[in-house]
Amino acid sequence: DISFTVAAASSTVDNGSAETDRTHYGASVTAGAITVGVEINSMDITGGGVTESAADYESSGFGLSYVVSDTLTVGGYSRTGETGTAADKFEETALGAVYTIASGLTTSITSTTSDIDTVNDSRVVIGLNASF
Repeated sequence: DISFTVAAASSTVDNGSAETDRTHYGASVTAGAITVGVEINSMDITGGGVTESAADYESSGFGLSYVVSDTLTVGGYSRTGETGTAADKFEETALGAVYTIASGLTTSITSTTSDIDTVNDSRVVIGLNASF
């Protein structure tokens, strides 16, 4: 089985001194145990004393997940973005897994690496989720 999901969203907020326009476009395709998704996002702020180049933001990303078994799913994503200035760029990648311990009880581990201008950040998050 192959399924497709497409998403689009747009908003405009005007507080009297500044206007913020946001857009999001995304799509994903699932074929059997594999899901691939892509996204494009933007935000533009005009007015309010904010310079045009500092207030523009764009990002794009893609992700992939694979259902290994009924109890294990693995995946990852990569995202890049920038503001209107060359100094404000970022890259982020993550890899993770979700394991079902029992019905309603899962554990997860995610490793994320971010590079924002000259600041590098790496982290590992372990989670436990219970649903009743």
